[in-house]
Amino acid sequence: MFGAKKSRVFLTLFFIVVIVGLIVVASLTVYYGKVYKEDINKPLPIEVKVDKNLKSPENIAYVLWSHYMDPYKETKNPLKKIDPRYLKFQSYQGDLQKFSIDITFNTKVANKNWTTHRSWGKIRADGLIENMRWTLDIVKTGKGQYALEHIKPAAANKEPGTSSEDNNTQYVTGAHGTQEKTSYMIDQGKLELTYDYGEHWIIAPVAVDDLFKGDYSGPKDTLIEGSYVLTPERTAFVVGSGTDLTLLVSTDKGGTWHNYPIQSPIQGIRLRLLGFTSKDNGYLILTGDRTMTVEGHVVLKTHDGGKTWRKIGGPPVDYLATDGGFIDDQRGFMSFGSRGTPAHPIFYRTTNGGKDWTEVQVPIPAKYNGIFTVAEMPTFKEGKGTLLVNQGPNGDFQGGNVLGKFTSKDKGATWQFAGLVDPDHVMGETP
Repeated sequence: MFGAKKSRVFLTLFFIVVIVGLIVVASLTVYYGKVYKEDINKPLPIEVKVDKNLKSPENIAYVLWSHYMDPYKETKNPLKKIDPRYLKFQSYQGDLQKFSIDITFNTKVANKNWTTHRSWGKIRADGLIENMRWTLDIVKTGKGQYALEHIKPAAANKEPGTSSEDNNTQYVTGAHGTQEKTSYMIDQGKLELTYDYGEHWIIAPVAVDDLFKGDYSGPKDTLIEGSYVLTPERTAFVVGSGTDLTLLVSTDKGGTWHNYPIQSPIQGIRLRLLGFTSKDNGYLILTGDRTMTVEGHVVLKTHDGGKTWRKIGGPPVDYLATDGGFIDDQRGFMSFGSRGTPAHPIFYRTTNGGKDWTEVQVPIPAKYNGIFTVAEMPTFKEGKGTLLVNQGPNGDFQGGNVLGKFTSKDKGATWQFAGLVDPDHVMGETP
């Protein structure tokens, strides 16, 4: 009898503990799902290192915002899990030492009824919070290092374009700033594309790993620079390497896709520089089969929009290529780093579609000899050419990111020094 009474007491206590536990769990769930207001600045500061080729305010902000969102995307907790989608940047203020920039994005919560992110904005029936706008305060903390220090949320759920500041909008393609409405993201092993500022996304029919084949060991969360074209008129990706090299192409915003084979004499591809100079004419510069500081290269051309490719040739050197491309179907340039003491740029030009190449002298001023050493791909506007020459991977003049600027009035045959470009504003007034 005593034992039965003891059992009843035990069961009573057990049920009390269970009930109290359920009440606590329910209370916490209601609190975090309905009442709790999240401190979005709690994870800050976040610091990242940004590749020197991606140092625009938009690119820096995109990388930091993406790192901020990663824990929310990867968590298994349904109260915290979200799927954020970038839309646009706008209202940039400051310089690359310290700046503020507004980002607009959508996010979809994993559980629309119970989420810690309820304070972020109005949640639609499908779990989507639309047009969230945050002001990101960013500061440079070292060479190539940037930190997200503070986030100030603005009102969400307004339609894009309602701000009087929208004429300052900048958009991002991947991690690259552009005024176009096309963008991409690599998420959970899939390459996703948008042609309408992020309103709709499609998945490209390609295995992401195949976009990084060959002699490549860099990051795989952004596409290899130069390896793709992404516009409303044409989308193209260089896929694979060696005998499996192909071009994946769509001309209807991802509605239909075609895979075109490319006969490449290079097996272990390092650089892949793709571009189109007209609807039908395009080029693909491939480099690879590297041995120390020596490698092969080839220039391929197409005259049918990428369906077929023909080997043209290349400059008569075997240095490691650093950049290249064509201005039109006939005029092209290739850069091969530097040589000599003091080091100076190795820069070639063609005027007959790549059949013949001539070395072009870049007249580095005496006081900058050995400082500006690697020519980049020039640009041309209204007959005037602009060539930037960087400091190479080991440059340390004024922090290493200052460039020499040269101009041409004869289609790139000759160049004249025109001053310095100081993207990080480390020099004050430049000569």
